[in-house]
Amino acid sequence: MNVNARSKTALVVLEEVALAARRAAEQAAEKDDAFANGLLAAYVDVLTVIMEQVDVLGLDPAAIGLGGFEPYALYRLKQVTENPRRGSAAVSAPH
Repeated sequence: MNVNARSKTALVVLEEVALAARRAAEQAAEKDDAFANGLLAAYVDVLTVIMEQVDVLGLDPAAIGLGGFEPYALYRLKQVTENPRRGSAAVSAPH
């Protein structure tokens, strides 16, 4: 397999991993228990690393299905899901 074909294959694999992580994180954000909270934190960490590396490499996040995606926004989704009266109140990202 030549270098170009390997690069395309790597992008396909990265896209599948990124999308699976995003789906799992979104599902965890919809639940309200300690296990789901831990999963959400782990997936946000993974997705943040992916997004950072995409940026470092100068890739378009849309190339891996994450165009316009912000991992920490999942915490806001979780807050709205848990307490709909609060609307879109900001949540500070964990440090």
